[in-house]
Amino acid sequence: AIVLLSLTLVGFAVFAEEGQSSGQPHPATHEPVELKELLDTVARKSGKGFLVDRRVPAEVVVGTVGTRDIDYATLLTVLRNNGLAAAPTSRAVRIVPVSNIRQYELPLLRAEDDGIEDDEWVSRVVGLSRAHAPKLVPLLRPMVPKAGHLAASSDANVLVVVAPYGVTKRLVEIAEEIERRASAPQASTQ
Repeated sequence: AIVLLSLTLVGFAVFAEEGQSSGQPHPATHEPVELKELLDTVARKSGKGFLVDRRVPAEVVVGTVGTRDIDYATLLTVLRNNGLAAAPTSRAVRIVPVSNIRQYELPLLRAEDDGIEDDEWVSRVVGLSRAHAPKLVPLLRPMVPKAGHLAASSDANVLVVVAPYGVTKRLVEIAEEIERRASAPQASTQ
């Protein structure tokens, strides 16, 4: 057991040394910034007000983007990268832990909307005519973030999705492609 442990430790040391000598970059560490500072910057630029859930941390990691350069779309991405999300209301935008996002009144989309940012959480009902919605759920569910939701109604043959807008667009594209293929004549296998 001691010999095996020694060989394992030597193997890790060689692996670490090879990674350092190969010139591969090491993961960058970025200092956290005050969330309040980001929200103040975005509020000035966008005119939006923000309400922060008490469970939200005071600091977030931004990366290499300057805090003065952050707009609403970038803020949504920063929030998503830090396990947070934005839930808009008629008067302000709530900043909440992403694990709670599907419990809020998110915008219900009936069609594509270029005015919505890809990292903004939305609800979407996707109607299908040929493909059977319940059969699509296991195919599409892995593409939905853990905090999101995907379900089907067999009576109405629809999918119900709660996810960031970019994810819902992707799911709709895939569902439409499945619809096209379901309505196409089957090629002969002979």
